[in-house]
Amino acid sequence: MDISIFSSMFTGLVMSIIRVREPYFKFLIKQKFCSWFGILMDEKDIKYSQQYVDDSLATFLTSSLNVELVHVILEAITKHTASMIDPTVNYLSFGKEKFVEKNKFIIDTIMIRNPDKWKVAELPEFLEAAQEFQSKHHKTTIKVKKVLGTEPDHDLRIPMKIDMMEEEEILVINEDVRVTEYAPEVFGFLRQLDNIDKNIVKESLSAEKNRDSVFKAGESQGKSGSFFFFSHDKNFIIKTMTESDLSTFKKLFMAYFKGVASRPNSLLARIYGIYTVKKEEVEPVHLILMGNTKKSNDKNIVNVFDLKGSFIHREVDEKNLKPTATLKDINLLNACKKKILLKFKKEDQITIMENLERDVEMLRSHNIMDYSLLFAIEKNVAYMNRKGPLSKTTLSTNSNDEEVMKEMSKTFNKNRHTFLSRSGKFIYHLAIIDYLQDFNFDKRLESMIKTVINKEGAEISAIEPNSYSRRYVKFMKEKVIID
Repeated sequence: MDISIFSSMFTGLVMSIIRVREPYFKFLIKQKFCSWFGILMDEKDIKYSQQYVDDSLATFLTSSLNVELVHVILEAITKHTASMIDPTVNYLSFGKEKFVEKNKFIIDTIMIRNPDKWKVAELPEFLEAAQEFQSKHHKTTIKVKKVLGTEPDHDLRIPMKIDMMEEEEILVINEDVRVTEYAPEVFGFLRQLDNIDKNIVKESLSAEKNRDSVFKAGESQGKSGSFFFFSHDKNFIIKTMTESDLSTFKKLFMAYFKGVASRPNSLLARIYGIYTVKKEEVEPVHLILMGNTKKSNDKNIVNVFDLKGSFIHREVDEKNLKPTATLKDINLLNACKKKILLKFKKEDQITIMENLERDVEMLRSHNIMDYSLLFAIEKNVAYMNRKGPLSKTTLSTNSNDEEVMKEMSKTFNKNRHTFLSRSGKFIYHLAIIDYLQDFNFDKRLESMIKTVINKEGAEISAIEPNSYSRRYVKFMKEKVIID
């Protein structure tokens, strides 16, 4: 065996052993195991999980390499996203070739303003060079031999320059980063449908304005551990994609495009762009830019649910949780036994179910399952601040009730994902999310094991697409979109 191969294997084994000793890594393994087998985690693990995430995220973000990656991500999307196309173009004009087109470009310089706010300045070498610069008043170049939070087996060198402009520090990183934007014209058209131009994207995803959002990314980590955060204005979500996610979307792409382009009220959470970022000597990172379907004031949130129509381990311990914490199917059913939360208007029930059934059929036909309905219930401020009382019955013929309802409807910001309850008391936010899970080998195996553990007929979440879609639609129609 070649000595270099043996050395690499031995180094990998040693690093794996070291890695396993980290608390956060242990937590991730346990979380994955419990999720896979449908086992509830211990309360003490849940209690300390946020600390594990915070510690891990702190290590992630204080590394100059990863701070650079965040800036690359934001710059790639804001500066190189295709502009809006000819407004007269119809969705039927897009041929198959448009869906496989790629816009490739190179980013060779990343500028990080006020690097101390990104914790890059905590690197001893950076502080030393900055102090030297302040005394000499000229540009300097530094070399980082060690990235905070990692233990490389060789010196890691990144060329950097510091400029001082009106007492503002700017860290300039020179490194070629290859970026691929997928189907630029197709996504440009989809953004155009929702009146999203390049200026809106640039404003929402400014690196400077999103520093706090990035540092809060740990609070938004999905169960897959993906990098996931909301833009500062809550307009967009950026998250990483796995190779499997990307592959699934490519198969779904044309049907997805036709569905949302021809049906503006589709409940599918919108995807506005997909990118791959490739840094030198680092594995490619796939990114997805999505619209945020829940643009509510968190102070007014009553509950947030992730619903699949499954009842096996689909309950979260609500003790000490914030209203914005994500609950599950059984939590919703239990809440509805205690208070009236679900009072959809008849016309909204029809609209929602028609679109949901068509969306689900498209997903089913592409072998996709395990998607969720993100369902948030928000208190309606207009209802709380109403001038006159509404009747305790449904909607009476009292003219005062009708006038108050008309006034609330005027102030209600209606869109495809929001609906006003029949009494006007609540605003419902609905969207189909996490719809890139193919019923692949892993899911088939998971389904088999969970079926054995929970016995045949148990309402587990991992089932084949046909059964999943039927159960999903039935649950939403009979238990959620109701009056």
